[in-house]
Amino acid sequence: MSITKKTLLIIVSMFAVVIFLLFFYFRFFVLNDYLKLEEQYVTNYTEQSIKVLNNKINSMLTTSRDWSSWDDTYYFISDGNQDYIDSNLVDENYSNLRLNFFALIDNNKNIKYIRLFDLKNNTPIEVSDDFKTTLLNEKKLIHHDNEQSKVVGITLLNDIPTLIVSVPILKSDDQGPVNGTLIMGQYLDKEISDFISTSVGYPVNLYNIYEGDTKKYAKILENLTISKDPIKNIEIQYLSNSQTSGYSIIKDIYGNPILFLQILLPRDIYQEGVKHTNEFYIFTVIIAFLSCLAIFILLRKIVLSRIANLNIQTIDIGENRDFAKNIAVKGNDEISKLTNSINSMLGEIRKYENEIKYLSFHDYLTGIYNRAFFEEELCRLDTERQLPITIVIGDVNGLKIINDVFGHEKGDELLIKIAKILKESFRGEDIVARWGGDEFTVILPKIDLKDTLKIISRINKKFKKESTKTLPLSVAFGLSTKVNSSQKIDRLIKTAEDKMYRHKMIEQKSAHSAIISSLGKALEERDYETEKHVKRMKELANKLGKELKLSEETLAEIILLAALHDIGKISITDSIIPKPISLTREEWQIIKRHPEVVYRIAESSAELAPIDKGILYHHEWWDGKGYPKGLAGKKIPLISRIISIVDAFDAMTNDRPYRKALSTEEAISEIMRCAGSQFDPNLAAKFVKIIKTVQNNT
Repeated sequence: MSITKKTLLIIVSMFAVVIFLLFFYFRFFVLNDYLKLEEQYVTNYTEQSIKVLNNKINSMLTTSRDWSSWDDTYYFISDGNQDYIDSNLVDENYSNLRLNFFALIDNNKNIKYIRLFDLKNNTPIEVSDDFKTTLLNEKKLIHHDNEQSKVVGITLLNDIPTLIVSVPILKSDDQGPVNGTLIMGQYLDKEISDFISTSVGYPVNLYNIYEGDTKKYAKILENLTISKDPIKNIEIQYLSNSQTSGYSIIKDIYGNPILFLQILLPRDIYQEGVKHTNEFYIFTVIIAFLSCLAIFILLRKIVLSRIANLNIQTIDIGENRDFAKNIAVKGNDEISKLTNSINSMLGEIRKYENEIKYLSFHDYLTGIYNRAFFEEELCRLDTERQLPITIVIGDVNGLKIINDVFGHEKGDELLIKIAKILKESFRGEDIVARWGGDEFTVILPKIDLKDTLKIISRINKKFKKESTKTLPLSVAFGLSTKVNSSQKIDRLIKTAEDKMYRHKMIEQKSAHSAIISSLGKALEERDYETEKHVKRMKELANKLGKELKLSEETLAEIILLAALHDIGKISITDSIIPKPISLTREEWQIIKRHPEVVYRIAESSAELAPIDKGILYHHEWWDGKGYPKGLAGKKIPLISRIISIVDAFDAMTNDRPYRKALSTEEAISEIMRCAGSQFDPNLAAKFVKIIKTVQNNT
């Protein structure tokens, strides 16, 4: 991804995060404040509706005081004067006072006057005896102990919720004694709901809590908290995005729920909050887009275009290899400083241009040409004028073994020697190159296959002459010649490569054997005891194998293992092998790695493959405390367990740089002591038996 795209992505991502955070803030914090304001708004109007209802009751209380503190009413209770009724309690007064019920009761619970009135039809309603009986049983309504007593609220009359006021009948000067009770009532019907709605300015509904029309509000009723103060008893529900509702329970004169009040309100505050939030969000998106655009344009003009210009000029210099040029970028900032640094580097390149060209076309290790130069020259020389043209591909034999045994420094030495011989053996006009890790290639223009084979023969003789025991030189070659222009050069290379692989397969076994043999001889030169040690081990291992009745094939493997198990020591430095004193911890760790060295050699050798595991594990212990893998018991290969005992016995009974040899008896004792820990106890017993037999026979 280009810097321009990355910059744009960063800017857009940054603003997207900011927009998201602002949206989150407004949606969940600012809008939440609007919701709280709306809740307060609904609560206030619900409280106001309840207050209007209470004011209606208080207004009725004031009216009832006018009637109850009046001498005419006071004396009517005593004398039952019909003129009082005819003059004052006419239908017109019921309509004017909006009363559905009026009653006068003396202190002895005698109803002196009672009337029910239908305000809708402006007609009286007959009062049944059951109603009178029910009324007289309402002690709270019909009896007052003192002049200040009163009952104000809501109750059920004829199963209808009714605004009710009950006050004591007194003289006009509000003095007693109390001469009875005056009760006034107005049904809580649609007229009351409309009155409250008109007063608060929003629709208000009053429901009898015990009637069926409140079933759909059952959940709300359940959530409402029954409180002594009805104003605090409020529940708010959001009916839609455009309407909300406040609910409250109204209690009767006994403190029991009787009415369910509902007020419906538009969600003007919430809608305004949503509107403002959306407006801000849209405004923010527009500002963010314009800001992104402006920032990107400025960055592109001030920074990105200059970086692009720097990049174009740098690529141009690299592609054309025109190191004489300098890059021109205006400004006095980091980009111009980078430009100056590049120009300084170009100046240094100009100083060392020849060296750089040499390094770009030569292999850093061997000094001959590299693959890049080979491929470039191959294209140049692939012309009819250069025919016949021969391609030689060579693969070094045994490089992996040399690397595994002696390390990569020795392997590099091998490659350098081979490259030197190749360079000296071919003509000056021939292109000798290192193709890969262990492969070399040569382009020979104007030379046929026959003459090339003569050169290869001379090279193989030089390899044989300059080989050493630790550094055998051997290369598998493949050749192919282009004799006419119709042949494809890439096909020529493929043919040479295929021939090289076939030769390598043929030569590999003998090359490996020669290398292994060289390593064995090299080890003998370093450790004078090795040849005798191997001979003794072969004899002892063969005797133990026959005692175990092993097959001829297994016996052959044991003999081979006895001969080669210590070849890995060739990788150990001369300062450690003949050391006359005990080894340090670090030196002992080096010694312990030698089985793995031989194992890596055996892995890649067909003749050693059958004993590769035997080589790797011949220093493992029966109890699992050996090396390199810590195998235990019969998980250790049988041939490894045999060589372990034979090797230990021979080492104990012969002098070492750091100690004198033990006697045979001492060595046998040590073998038996270590049986079950270092050695397989069964093999140890059989081996000791063989040694004792040999000892008795001599």
